[in-house]
Amino acid sequence: MLPRCRTAGEPFVIPTFDVQVSDVEGFMDELQEFQSLFHDCFARSEARAHCLDYMVGQYSPLARKSIEPIALAVESSRIRSLQRFLSETVWDEEQMRWNYHQLVADELGEPDGVLMVTAQVVKTRITLQLATAERLREAETEPLHLVGRLHMQR
Repeated sequence: MLPRCRTAGEPFVIPTFDVQVSDVEGFMDELQEFQSLFHDCFARSEARAHCLDYMVGQYSPLARKSIEPIALAVESSRIRSLQRFLSETVWDEEQMRWNYHQLVADELGEPDGVLMVTAQVVKTRITLQLATAERLREAETEPLHLVGRLHMQR
């Protein structure tokens, strides 16, 4: 079954990946470091641990990425605990969004940077561009919508 955006006659080749063990060495350390940036969004250490377990499961080679297979595959996880984490744990959504925005700003931002959506639409994708205020003034096309500044005070 093909998605609606594709037709039976349109070829789509999935690229082959030649992933070596050396390509993913240190991934768990990086994932733990990334997840630690959101520790202030959870009131309890158990929720932080379950969040990491769930993330590990999502990146695993499991065929089914639902709670039970993840909990059985991740060494420190338990099915009921992971279910409770997803259904009952309250986390600070506003703080999580702020932390994520800070990550984007730190990675892509410039002191006078803005994110703009241009009128370049290719099929169903809208092109996002980063531009400084100067580049924005020099742009030949007007942005459709100014989303917001990428630079945030640290």
